[in-house]
Amino acid sequence: MKIQIKQIDGDFSVCKVSDYAKVNLCAQYCFLGKTDEENSLVCLTEDVPDNVIERDDGWKAFRIQGVLDFSLIGILSKISTLLAKNRIGIFAVSTYNTDYILIKRDNYEKAMRVLEDAGYAQKENRSKSASGHTVEIRPVVSTDDWMAISHVYEQSWKYAYRGIIPDTWLARIPSGQWANGLKAPDRLSLVLLEDGKICGSSSYSHARMEEMKGYGEIISIYLLPEVMHKGYGYQLMQAVISELYDMGYQKVYLWVLEENKNARRFYERFGFVQKDWRQMDIYDGKEVAELMYVYEIE
Repeated sequence: MKIQIKQIDGDFSVCKVSDYAKVNLCAQYCFLGKTDEENSLVCLTEDVPDNVIERDDGWKAFRIQGVLDFSLIGILSKISTLLAKNRIGIFAVSTYNTDYILIKRDNYEKAMRVLEDAGYAQKENRSKSASGHTVEIRPVVSTDDWMAISHVYEQSWKYAYRGIIPDTWLARIPSGQWANGLKAPDRLSLVLLEDGKICGSSSYSHARMEEMKGYGEIISIYLLPEVMHKGYGYQLMQAVISELYDMGYQKVYLWVLEENKNARRFYERFGFVQKDWRQMDIYDGKEVAELMYVYEIE
């Protein structure tokens, strides 16, 4: 079995808190441990609550990709032993799906080299496009420009939905229309950057419809018009599918405008299948139908 690992953006802190009342349980990463002696918390440093009693900052993290079967033996032990031989200490957190390994920032790059040399493949999130641009796909972080991400949505709507949604409605989309909604605690997002500029974004979550309980949902996937037709949409879709799989979902769904033929062809080529579900929206008096598409992760 080839083990693949994924580096996680951001710095982590290992904490002891008085209680969990002020812990942001909707944060992207939040590991709790309660015993008769302590209330512990591992989270991104930016999410440390103000009722912290003790804290240890300066940790970086990676995880073992995929959903690990409980019958698998020794995966974490092999990694910890390898790193220990190179005098690198770890702090491990196990979840239902997989294992997360935290390493002090000063040793993190060394640890990555050791793991690469030992054949543990890193899941790359950076690549070169055919035209030589550097393309990176990563989770949104709090320091990202939310207006720039919203701008991707705004320009994509105005370009892709022209002739579907009335021009009068599209013309009224204000700058920053999606900036606050993207920060919703139950909504996770990725950004795609070309040479450091935010050019695409995709949001995802657990199913927001009770009827689709057990599915992951792709809420949105958008690119700036000037970077369309470069293959970035496929890369971004692969990335969001991978994120949902890591969350434990084997099936995902999304909604697409019925008249958006280009998007429907893209989803169908990717492997999505249309279901007998539709919902209606009204834009400046025009009824617009949305269709549901589902995808099973192999």
